[in-house]
Amino acid sequence: MNELTVKGSDFGLEEAKAKEIKAMFQPVLDKMVELEKEFNDLNVRKITTEVCNEARTLRLQYRNVRISTGKIHKELKSFYLKGGRFVDGWKNAQSMASDGIEEKLSAIENHFKLIEEAKIIELQESREKELQKYNEIILPGLGQMDDQTWNNYLTGVKTNYQLKIDAEKLAEETKKKEARILDLHAERTKVILPYHQWWEPELSEPDFNFGKLGVTAFDNILRSLKQKKVDWDKEQSRILEENKRLEDEAKKRDEKEKQDRLKRENTERVEREKREKLESELNQRKEVELQKKVEEEKQIQAELSKGDKAKVQDLIKDLQNLQRKYQFKSVRNSGYNY
Repeated sequence: MNELTVKGSDFGLEEAKAKEIKAMFQPVLDKMVELEKEFNDLNVRKITTEVCNEARTLRLQYRNVRISTGKIHKELKSFYLKGGRFVDGWKNAQSMASDGIEEKLSAIENHFKLIEEAKIIELQESREKELQKYNEIILPGLGQMDDQTWNNYLTGVKTNYQLKIDAEKLAEETKKKEARILDLHAERTKVILPYHQWWEPELSEPDFNFGKLGVTAFDNILRSLKQKKVDWDKEQSRILEENKRLEDEAKKRDEKEKQDRLKRENTERVEREKREKLESELNQRKEVELQKKVEEEKQIQAELSKGDKAKVQDLIKDLQNLQRKYQFKSVRNSGYNY
């Protein structure tokens, strides 16, 4: 077994005192060395019933060493605890004998120092109270400042406080001014919005603000837009009248063209009917005459050349030629074509 080592210096003990305590534990340390040799021998042997019995015996010996160590520890610790209480008793006895004397001597010794510290505390409190008026962060050491340093510091605090108040006031006024501008912008936008179609391009820019315009400038813009609307209305009226005039003229023109067309169509229809009637009458007369001639010719031929087929065929051809000679273009008389 490696030698167990506990250094007294690690616990703030002198070497001589440490050796005295170590000597109390030395018998059990020697026994541990002896038992370890038996353990090393037993640990490499094959386990048998005899080995098991020897292991039990060795374990009980280790237990006895542990118990002995605990007893030594308990006795030594009790001794030193009692010694500590004994030392405390001597200290307390001395404290009781001199109780209050050192404090009184210290008060006499530091009389003027205590007066100065009281003055510093009083100044600290009064100066803290002064600084609280200006919402200033309280710093330590105010009571230790000389009067000139304190006055300069207080002047700076007051100046900064006033600057802060002025900045807040200016910010509030600016905020109110911007709010008034926004309200005026909304009010003027409502007034000018009906004339939006006549706005100049810059008036429609997203960042354009009517509230920032002076009264005269805004009135001039509004007056100009109103005039543009008047001019636009006049132009629209003129355009409407012109469109109506052109529409009326177109209607009259269309009506005249319609009447002319109907008149022309009626004239053409009457002429066509007259022509068709004349053609029909002419065709009827021709047909009657042709039939008459055919009958006459048939009678003549029947008398003069009965059985003469050749002459009859020639006559038929002559009649057919005559038919082709008189062709009628009229649909009504087209039925008389042969």
